[in-house]
Amino acid sequence: MRGTEEEENRENEEEREKGALLERSVAAATCNSAAATCNSGGQIPPKIGKCTSLIQFKANGNKITGPIPPEIGKLCNLSFLDLGSNSLRGHTVEDDCQNLTFLNLHSNSFTCNLPTDFNQVVSLQYVDVSDNLIEGELNPNLGSLMSLSKHILGKNQFSGSIPSQLDSCTKLQFLDLGKNQFIGEISPSLGKILALEITLNLSWNELSGKILDKFSGLDQLEILNLSHNEL
Repeated sequence: MRGTEEEENRENEEEREKGALLERSVAAATCNSAAATCNSGGQIPPKIGKCTSLIQFKANGNKITGPIPPEIGKLCNLSFLDLGSNSLRGHTVEDDCQNLTFLNLHSNSFTCNLPTDFNQVVSLQYVDVSDNLIEGELNPNLGSLMSLSKHILGKNQFSGSIPSQLDSCTKLQFLDLGKNQFIGEISPSLGKILALEITLNLSWNELSGKILDKFSGLDQLEILNLSHNEL
């Protein structure tokens, strides 16, 4: 009897292993199909949401059109997303991707602003949404992205004033807000981001007022571009 039970247990275990292997194979086939679709143009298929083990998704420099499917938000392990240099439009990205550290959406045709709850993706370190058609004001809650080191928003249609809350991004080394439609005086809070050491680009906007004494505290900053404003 004992031998029979042991044999049954082995058979059951083998069946479970076969089932798990089949599930992994199906998932891999789905992900490979999604990747192939992205590399050959077309749209990102909603089935990408089934690739729940994805950590990195790179499909930059293709001919991808249409919106980013909301199913991307199901990729809870995704930390690296690069969809730059395509023809994507609509909303930028779902704020459900809570583990994102790298987000590159530059050179597309996005018009919708970053999600209102985007500040909840607190792991973000790199954000590039430059060279799109994004309109509206910057969300002051972006100051909650305290891990952010590079924030590139240039060549869009952002308007309004630059939120003072950005000074909460204490690790920010590179900030590009150039070629937008920002107005008003430059917030003194920008001079408090002592980590700024690579670039602060505010050029080609409609900023007014005086060049701030506060910038004197940015003693590590290499590039300060305030050209083509109303200073």
